[in-house]
Amino acid sequence: MAPLHRGFRGRTRLLFTGLALVTLLLFTGLLHTLVVKRLQRTAETEQLALLDKVDQALRQAARARLQVLGTLGDAATLWSTGLDSHEAQDLVDRLQRSSRHPGWLGIVDLQGRIRTATGGRLLGHRLSDETWFGSGLRSGRLEPIDDPLLRSVGAAGGQHALAFVVPIRRGSEVLGLLVEVRGWDWADAALESVLAGSASRQGLSVMLGDGLGRPLYRHAELGSTPGRFAGPLLVERSRWSGPDDDLDWLLVLEQPRREVHADADQLGGTVLLAGLLFGLVLVGGIWWSSARLARPVERIAAAAQRIAEGHLDTAIPQFDRGSAEFRAMSRAIATMSQRLIEAQRVLEEEVRARTAELEDANARLAHLADTDQLTGLLNRRGLEPRLAHTLALARRQQSPVSVMALDIDHFKAVNDQHGHATGDAVLRELGRWLGQRFRGTDLCARTGGEEFVLVLIDSPGSSAEALAWHIVREIAQLPMPGVGRITVSIGLAESGRTAGDGTELLLAADAALYAAKRAGRNRVVGAVGPASPG
Repeated sequence: MAPLHRGFRGRTRLLFTGLALVTLLLFTGLLHTLVVKRLQRTAETEQLALLDKVDQALRQAARARLQVLGTLGDAATLWSTGLDSHEAQDLVDRLQRSSRHPGWLGIVDLQGRIRTATGGRLLGHRLSDETWFGSGLRSGRLEPIDDPLLRSVGAAGGQHALAFVVPIRRGSEVLGLLVEVRGWDWADAALESVLAGSASRQGLSVMLGDGLGRPLYRHAELGSTPGRFAGPLLVERSRWSGPDDDLDWLLVLEQPRREVHADADQLGGTVLLAGLLFGLVLVGGIWWSSARLARPVERIAAAAQRIAEGHLDTAIPQFDRGSAEFRAMSRAIATMSQRLIEAQRVLEEEVRARTAELEDANARLAHLADTDQLTGLLNRRGLEPRLAHTLALARRQQSPVSVMALDIDHFKAVNDQHGHATGDAVLRELGRWLGQRFRGTDLCARTGGEEFVLVLIDSPGSSAEALAWHIVREIAQLPMPGVGRITVSIGLAESGRTAGDGTELLLAADAALYAAKRAGRNRVVGAVGPASPG
């Protein structure tokens, strides 16, 4: 076996080495073709598309702000009281407070004089010399600011501020200008929404310059370092004409090429890592191959050991490949294991069946032991534990329990005159009637001969006594088979007037029953005695 083993191991080495080399070459070539070349071809296209989105976002943001101001400028009712009225000042203050990045707002008359302004700044200052003053009276415009005083009140701290200018109209009459001076926060917000969807924002920079190429605004993403050379850049440019095609500015989008081609730069490291992984796979494959012959025997032996320890549900490994001896051995052990499991299952089922039969028989015996066979009511053996439980529950709930001891009057005469069969029929009929007469929570039992016991839960002595008299009267009117009418005597005892033990309560009810017998039968007598200490 040793030469065969060494030959198999050698073939395994050759197989895994060849597979690793071929896979590594294919992997390297595929990554180079699909990632590096494709990234280089599409980088310029992606930059151009992003530049167009930036252009549109800036246009829309500027146009939206002009529309808001234009709506206010066309609201004739706002200007009916003049450009320097209290309403105009209130409008300026509210617009300034509602802005997330407040700038300066002013209302300018036709002579170019500022009539109302944020915080009263620059009141009376003239703007008629501004190049955009005349065109602003005709339509809304976005204009750079040359006036140093006007720049000084802008949100940009005097640097590269912009003026949003719209005419104030009352019908067809132009009254003046509504001017908002602010920085470039509106552009930051617009670009964030566009660049948030960009695949890579590392080192990305957006610059907007005037017609002479002087920078007015710059938006830089993480890693951008304005003014510093950061290696070769991928730069795209276009002309930006503003929200209404009246500007001639320069829009520049730039990003380091190393950021655009970051995936390609990582390709070399990925290839090295893949080679290392394939080398590990190769070594592992060789060791796995050398151990493969022994593994089936080890798995079968381990499974057989677990079965011997009592784990009969252990699955025996099966082999689709390998030697015929291994397959035959695993099938034979699996068959023996299944037979053993089946034998145990049959034995357990038989034990469960016998146990169920025994439990059923015990339940029937317990029922027979606690039940009077003639009437189907509880007998004394079944009554006593239930009565003790009822009294314990009543004491916790502080509720009364009444016990009636009921006896058929002159029952011996019934047996002597009509026979024991008729007497049994009378007992069955009375038991049936009593069982239907009371609640399911009450207890009804035949305790011997012609004597019955009734236990009434949550029933004080007064109501129990009234019920007992009803029973006496109803039974006196109840036809009995073979004898016509019978009467009964009832002795009544209440748990609150006797000791709390069930035996004493039954004795008290029996004593009251004998008192009823002595008093002439067909009546109810209640127990008397000292109050219960419990």
